[in-house]
Amino acid sequence: MITAAILAGGSSTRFTFNKLLYPIKGKPLLQHVVDKIRKCKSITKAVLVVTPLHSGTFSDIDVEMVIDFLGIGPIGGIYTALKMFREVIVVGGDMPFINCEFIDTILSFCREYEYACLPIWRKTGFLEPLAGVYSKDFISLLEQAISINELSIQRVIKRFNLNIKIVSIEDQMNEISNVFININRFEDIKEVEEKL
Repeated sequence: MITAAILAGGSSTRFTFNKLLYPIKGKPLLQHVVDKIRKCKSITKAVLVVTPLHSGTFSDIDVEMVIDFLGIGPIGGIYTALKMFREVIVVGGDMPFINCEFIDTILSFCREYEYACLPIWRKTGFLEPLAGVYSKDFISLLEQAISINELSIQRVIKRFNLNIKIVSIEDQMNEISNVFININRFEDIKEVEEKL
């Protein structure tokens, strides 16, 4: 059993509106993500990690909020969640195709790890840090990274030469790889509306 930390602190700079509140099929994009996570039996609790600037923005979303006072992007959100919970699965608030099958699959591979257990695209070597599992042991490394203004999880892992557990998306999750689709452009919203 694990806590799901849904990151919702971004400023949607590519949009003229907060993309997480964009209505899709009668409810905000973010509520779709929250609802899907709540259906998962392996999740004991879901929390929304937001910056103080956004704490009032999501008051209509039915989920407990945790305030990320660092406001430095996903790394700050992960740090904030780990300060409160022993272990978290991190999910981007703009990942509308997240589902229990993915969560159960990643958790089944992440039973024993030290700092993090992350999906990776083997062909490119790209990690998916916003769909990964993190332990409280990662906090001290995050603190070091933040102190030197290293705010990319990908670069933190490389800089500290972390021995993290990785799960191949192509080998283990190919049929459910659409969970990694997130909203970066207005065209993405239209695509999600058609598929959701």
